[in-house]
Amino acid sequence: MCGFQLPLDRKTILVEMTGTLVKDEQIKEAIIQAAQKIFQQYGLTKTTMEDIAKAMGKGKSTLYYYFSSKEDIFVSVINKEINEVFDSMVAACQQQQSARTKIEVVIKTKVKALHNKLNLYRILSTELPCSRDMMESCRIQFSQREIDLFVEILQFGVDHQEFNESIQSNLPFLAYVVVSAFRGLEFDLFFSDTDLDAKIDLLLTILVKGLQ
Repeated sequence: MCGFQLPLDRKTILVEMTGTLVKDEQIKEAIIQAAQKIFQQYGLTKTTMEDIAKAMGKGKSTLYYYFSSKEDIFVSVINKEINEVFDSMVAACQQQQSARTKIEVVIKTKVKALHNKLNLYRILSTELPCSRDMMESCRIQFSQREIDLFVEILQFGVDHQEFNESIQSNLPFLAYVVVSAFRGLEFDLFFSDTDLDAKIDLLLTILVKGLQ
């Protein structure tokens, strides 16, 4: 038989290590999913490690093997939430055939997703120690991903002659402006969601006219 082969014992070790890593990731994901529901229901302050352990049918020792505290778990939950929101935005964007509708569905998908997750973001802003630093870190991380997505959408608009080609040299800046403009509407979620769609449509109309 040709080709290099690892000795059987080394092969076995690699297989076992890979299996262990996969199992560890599965357990961590199970902890995060269980905690996500508990935090939504009771908030961070009232939730205990024991509550999370019971929800997933494990002992507290399992939780402490993977996470140092419930705050540590909460950080992972927030990161999971961010990824879910962004993935839903990308999926909605990919289904559209024009730059205008891509922008529209991305914004509305984000607003809807955030509305469904308000409890966790209220926890982040009111209960978590040093939450300002965490919120800022989350905001920066998410904003950059948004900006990159809008750069792609604006480039799509230029390529398909929806937007003026003169904007080509300023796409990152314009993407930043778009993200910043619509972010103001997101704060309405924490107070009232009245006429949000109408506000988004109006801002979108003004934006698209400026890009054409």
